[in-house]
Amino acid sequence: MNAVALAAEQVPERHYTHHEGRGPTPHRSNPVVIHPELTTLDLQPHMRVAEYGTGSGYSTELIARLIGPEGEVTSLDIDAYLTRWTNVIHHERGLDNVRCHTADGTAGFLERARTTGWWHGAPRRCCPKHGRTRSPTTG
Repeated sequence: MNAVALAAEQVPERHYTHHEGRGPTPHRSNPVVIHPELTTLDLQPHMRVAEYGTGSGYSTELIARLIGPEGEVTSLDIDAYLTRWTNVIHHERGLDNVRCHTADGTAGFLERARTTGWWHGAPRRCCPKHGRTRSPTTG
C-alpha cells in the first residue's frame, strides 16, 4: 500500500463532502482522480505545498498527512464560503499545518509563494525552481 492509500484510510471523505454544518458540497474532485495524482506528485515530509482549488478540503487533508506536521499546505479558492468552511473542518480534524485563503490562484499568491509542491495547476511565475506541478482533469 502506498503513502496516499495509507493517508486516505485516515481521512473520512464524507466528513468533507457532506459535513453536517456545511451540508453537501458539489465542489470536489473524485478520489479516483486525486489519489493517483498525489501519488505521482510524490509529496514528502516537511514540504510546503500550494493547492489551487480548495473545494471540499478532502484533498487538502490528504496533502497535509503526506507532508506531515512539519510541512505546510496553503490552499486557495475564489469561493470565500468554501475556504471559510474548509478552515473550520480542518480545525475540527486537528490540522495545524493547513491554511485556506480566498484568492484567485491564477494571479498567484505571493504571500505564501515559497513552496516545494503544487497542486491544481499553480502559476509558473510563483513556482520555485525545484517545484513540482500536477493538475488533475476531473472531466
